[in-house]
Amino acid sequence: MSPATPWPSPRQDELVVSARAPYNVACWLIGRDERPSIGLPGLRVEASYEEGWRLRHLPPAPR
Repeated sequence: MSPATPWPSPRQDELVVSARAPYNVACWLIGRDERPSIGLPGLRVEASYEEGWRLRHLPPAPR
């Protein structure tokens, strides 16, 4: 977001991370096919925007 545009206030159950490279941060948080050992289980991409990503935690599927 531009400095003139304030971030919306997060809800009590939200975590907001500000980064210059949101794609890189999201890849480390959700994992990648070539490196499945990284990432948080259950974290999924809900939406992507020009200035960032929205991730949502869903319970992992049973194996």
